[in-house]
Amino acid sequence: MKKLIIMSDLHQAFSDFVVTEKNIDILISTGDVTNSWKGMEGVIEFLDWFEKIESKYKIIVAGNGDGVFIEKNEKEFIKMCKKRNIIYLRDDFVTIENYKIYGTPWTMEFGKNDGYTKKTDEELSEIFQSIPNDTNILLTHSAPLNILDINSKGQHTGSKSLSENINNVYLHCFGHIHESRGTLIKNKTIFINSAYSKNTPYIIHYINNLV
Repeated sequence: MKKLIIMSDLHQAFSDFVVTEKNIDILISTGDVTNSWKGMEGVIEFLDWFEKIESKYKIIVAGNGDGVFIEKNEKEFIKMCKKRNIIYLRDDFVTIENYKIYGTPWTMEFGKNDGYTKKTDEELSEIFQSIPNDTNILLTHSAPLNILDINSKGQHTGSKSLSENINNVYLHCFGHIHESRGTLIKNKTIFINSAYSKNTPYIIHYINNLV
């Protein structure tokens, strides 16, 4: 049994709480860790905070909000992560204790100063088609279409191309749409939208050995 702590869209709120969980196997963040006005300084503050949480493994993907700073400084950002023993995934995977974990930050364009975004879902499709078919755990910032993706206006805002390329994923973690935070099981895949909530800033999830 593996213990996962999953968080997303903290937008600098990480400074307001402490992760008190013990015996964490994998600590996950799926983007938007800071506010735009904090810039790269906010991203570094998050890395320093994330580094202090005790966990066997720590993995992050970027989001549209912080992606612009990471995208512009990606080589330096990768060095920062390695220095802190944090795994950064951008259209890449890592294998941890028999789990193949793939991460990708891309979303539809949300604002003028976003990073890792595309104007159309067709463009996203070219990226999401690269998700390996044998992925066990998928980490994205974007929600898949019709799955925990309803915004405050009642609109489904997830990516159709992402939903078409989930394949046989066991666990899919994402954020982006705060209003649809929660967990859903569909077609044998567990979907977790862990977008920040003040009362429950992260989600605890346990998984059995996959192989």
